[in-house]
Amino acid sequence: MLRFSGSLWSFRIIIRPKNPKDYKFLKNPAIMITVNQETCIGCGTCVALCPQTFRLNDGGKSEVISQDDAECAKGAVASCPVQAITVE
Repeated sequence: MLRFSGSLWSFRIIIRPKNPKDYKFLKNPAIMITVNQETCIGCGTCVALCPQTFRLNDGGKSEVISQDDAECAKGAVASCPVQAITVE
């Protein structure tokens, strides 16, 4: 599936496995947690709220490390000061 968002140059490719048992890291393949690296300011709020879902990368920006806890990620979405996190 190819999704376009915002401008013509901003897109992402989402690949969903045919057999979810082959991909243990995806408990719910219908949920996708993402962080917009251009928008993220690296404040660490999401990491403090959901350390099992987010971490700060070498560039000081948040990145998703697990898709398992969508409920916690939704709390991080509400707490992100620049709305860089999406849960779809």
